[in-house]
Amino acid sequence: MIIVFIGTVAAGKSTHKKLLGQYFKSRGVRFRTLNIAALGGLSKIIQLLSKKWLIQLERNSSWVAFKVRMMLLADIIWISAFNLPLLFIMDKILRCTLIIEDYFITSIMDYLYVTSKWYRAKYRSNKLCYSRSMITRISISLSIRMLRIFPIRLLIFMDAKDNELEKRQKARGTFEVPDYVKFRRAVLSKLLSIVDSGLILRIDTSNRSITDVHLEIVKALTSLGMSL
Repeated sequence: MIIVFIGTVAAGKSTHKKLLGQYFKSRGVRFRTLNIAALGGLSKIIQLLSKKWLIQLERNSSWVAFKVRMMLLADIIWISAFNLPLLFIMDKILRCTLIIEDYFITSIMDYLYVTSKWYRAKYRSNKLCYSRSMITRISISLSIRMLRIFPIRLLIFMDAKDNELEKRQKARGTFEVPDYVKFRRAVLSKLLSIVDSGLILRIDTSNRSITDVHLEIVKALTSLGMSL
């Protein structure tokens, strides 16, 4: 069984992934936690190598834009190839409950956004980047395919008001560009409009205690027939 936390940065995904894991452990539920990060591990190595290779190219090369797009797509394939075996082993073979923070949609979306931003700054050209509409289409399309392979039992979408998110980010010493927060929220909302509503739990964590939110998650899992 797969439980996924998605949402905006600082909405509480990591906190509640950890709390749910502790809850499962106290009740003897066999589980594993997983964070499908697009900018870590193997994909980070690929990104660094692609940057090094691109720096060696001529700026006026007519092939640069084409190569950048092909490399970004190749990186997405590697990201999937790196994470899919982990999901398969834990879900299909070990048969344990998976608690995942973020999913392919947020990983791919973040990766395309960050690398496109880097290439835009490096080469001063939008031709080397994916547009937001293209990032949305690619992210949702690939994520729907992943959902068919690995069905999710509960998709928890966590969000909060912008001023609350900003306050939390400052408290932990991080900062997310407001424009991207809105973009991420819009893309995730579009995905939720496609997925079966019975699998979705939307939570606004603004002005709510951690305990209150945790109890809502446990209640939702219980209502789905989980014996906790």
